[in-house]
Amino acid sequence: MKITPGAIVYIYGDDGVKRPFNNGEAVDFADGKKTLVEVISEDRSYSKQYELSMIVKPKGSFEFAFDFNTDHEFYQYSKTKKGVGYYKFKPQDPRAQASMFYNPDDPYWKNGNPGFAMSRGTNATPDQYPTTVGFGAGPDGSNCILMQTLSTGGLGAMARIYIAAGSLFNGEFDPAKALKSRSAARLSTQFGTPVDHKPLSMTVDMKYVPGPIYWDEDKHELAGIVDEPDAYVVFFRNDVPGGRLDGTNVLTHPNIIGKARIKHRYNADGSNQETGSPIHGITGEWKTFTLELEYTQEPDPEVLKNMGYSMIIGFSSSWQGADFRGALDSKLYIDNIFIEMEKNEDDEKEDVNND
Repeated sequence: MKITPGAIVYIYGDDGVKRPFNNGEAVDFADGKKTLVEVISEDRSYSKQYELSMIVKPKGSFEFAFDFNTDHEFYQYSKTKKGVGYYKFKPQDPRAQASMFYNPDDPYWKNGNPGFAMSRGTNATPDQYPTTVGFGAGPDGSNCILMQTLSTGGLGAMARIYIAAGSLFNGEFDPAKALKSRSAARLSTQFGTPVDHKPLSMTVDMKYVPGPIYWDEDKHELAGIVDEPDAYVVFFRNDVPGGRLDGTNVLTHPNIIGKARIKHRYNADGSNQETGSPIHGITGEWKTFTLELEYTQEPDPEVLKNMGYSMIIGFSSSWQGADFRGALDSKLYIDNIFIEMEKNEDDEKEDVNND
């Protein structure tokens, strides 16, 4: 953990009392123990608290770690060979501006909140945005990420886009396109980040409460249809325009060679099928899910080493939200995401050198 020169780091003991942290000092992370750390800026005007823990993975794999026990837009992740770091941020004022839930400069996580802001403006408070913070709603009573399907209001209706599903993904989002038309909205989201390791599985804590009334894309109520969330990992060769996939092909592009997705029902042609009987098993109780990627072919080692493949992680509060279908007030809660990656030859050499 690097800090700005002149900043001070404090560590909290088991008794809740903080004291200065000495560089190089050993910290006990045995059995998943969590330690609270506070960093104070050089001018002593600002401070942040981080909760740090460590899990040692078996040799042969490592993880990207994403901790969503966070209270604003910065979703940090760490990549390590033998362990995973989790970072929790100091709670922010829930009355803060809606932009707190979207950071255009974040190198990883994006959501559709900017498009929603254009359609609803100041009529929505931060907790009424599609992607927000579930304060105290996490599996251990801490904060988590809450995605909810909401009405876009009058401006959205002008573009015949009546709902906005809560979303979280890695890539880019263009809010200017989001409310132009349905076809433009599908292109407003660009998915994917280059990686140099093959993803094996995603583990995530989730719970879900579907909304009561399901709408089709023209705002017609469909009786008996139960909304469902979505969660997936996609691995693809990124020699495509812009190096990313979009809302029209994120799960179907021919460059995709690996994919994991929670179960849904499909028509014979592979298109989505509404159902009154969801089969994914996500309920209103927290549950840990592990999605293992299935590959149609192995990635080329040299291409992989040179970041020629990208990984997509995506979540939505309505699995057909990209087609403007879903139930208002559907809520997906997520926390503790882990992507297990396959080690390569360089990792093994590093392990040998470190042993």
